[in-house]
Amino acid sequence: MASLVRHSSSLRKVTPEVVSCVQRLLADRQYEMEFHGFLTNHAKHAVIALAGLGASPARIEEYWNSYTSETPYGIRLDPSSTPKDSVVINQDNWIDYVGKKKHFEDMRSFFSAEHSRLGTQETLRQYAPTLLPGSMGALTHAIIHVGWALDAQHTDMTVEGLTYLAYTFVDIHPERFQKTSAESENKDKSSLQSLVRTASECVEHNMESWTQDVLSAEKYSAAAGFHPELASTGLQFKLAKVMEEGHHVLYDIPLWMESLPLDDVLQQLYRAAVLLYLETTGIPEDPKHGNFFVLHLITSLWGLENVIIELPADQQRLALKVFWVGMKAMLIASGRGLPPPASLEKLSIFENEYDNQTRSTSLPIDMDRDAWSWDNSVSRGMLEVEEHNIKLVYVCRDLWERYDKWTGFRVAAALFTETPHVG
Repeated sequence: MASLVRHSSSLRKVTPEVVSCVQRLLADRQYEMEFHGFLTNHAKHAVIALAGLGASPARIEEYWNSYTSETPYGIRLDPSSTPKDSVVINQDNWIDYVGKKKHFEDMRSFFSAEHSRLGTQETLRQYAPTLLPGSMGALTHAIIHVGWALDAQHTDMTVEGLTYLAYTFVDIHPERFQKTSAESENKDKSSLQSLVRTASECVEHNMESWTQDVLSAEKYSAAAGFHPELASTGLQFKLAKVMEEGHHVLYDIPLWMESLPLDDVLQQLYRAAVLLYLETTGIPEDPKHGNFFVLHLITSLWGLENVIIELPADQQRLALKVFWVGMKAMLIASGRGLPPPASLEKLSIFENEYDNQTRSTSLPIDMDRDAWSWDNSVSRGMLEVEEHNIKLVYVCRDLWERYDKWTGFRVAAALFTETPHVG
């Protein structure tokens, strides 16, 4: 079974001055990993994405100073603090602290020592298989953090990301996954077809009502002892409940995930994440801003890819299944659910559209004009305050270059999201 291979990143093309600036900022420990109780510090992600887009050291520093003074939410980061209590975490007991959201610095010390002992690849091979089933915790921000650190080849941030992955672990229960029924196997030739089928099943099984029952169940309350550390986190708590309860619609694994080569599976997942994001913009009729949470599916898959590159092929495939199931769980937990089948089917206009070929369909809007160009998206991205948009452009451009210039990547990169209000 062929494993995934590492693709060249835009970060390999930056100047020594940019490398020096990025490496210094990624090593910074002035601020906590989380702030305002449950929000993730994204400053380092933006540094990496800006560098990949070609920003100067001055622009990268400017963004860092702005974000660390006040985030786009209008909330300041929490400064690093000395832990009030400390424990010794080692190879014998580390698993006892996974998912507890306690003792971050002690867990960091443990992973730092393990990295010094084993190196990057062996540390990932030793610990990632246990941690990846919990990578939907913190709404995928931990897998983003460690994966983007690996993209930047930064040891301290990699250790920090692994620590965060353990700290925020919420189990998705891969042991429950199941292959698509034989009746459906011949219908799903792509991730879009699988999404349409899943959306129909959500309607058939009244997943909206099921979700409401799960979210209000007493057994999934903090008072009952269910993830009390997540009680004030909103969607994170809802997602934990949905993943713990589980449903066969979530656990369905389409045939193409079992049969296609791993790089084709990865490409199908990137397409699924991009198409789901595009659906939230209202495209093709009247495109507007994309959904903030759905955007994370694109950037977290990029993070996951950078982690699993170091793993054996069978573990890579399992990790991609975790993403597929987690993607559905996040949409359902958010209250959005999967888009209606008819809305997803409209996106089939993108299926065979590539910018290096003659258009195969008549797209309802002119997606070749300057507003949709890479020059425009990159220029806008480098000036952005909302770091999620910087990452969106960075990832989509690299994927566009990798996967035959598929039009969907370019169009998604031009449709920015808006910073949500955080109470």
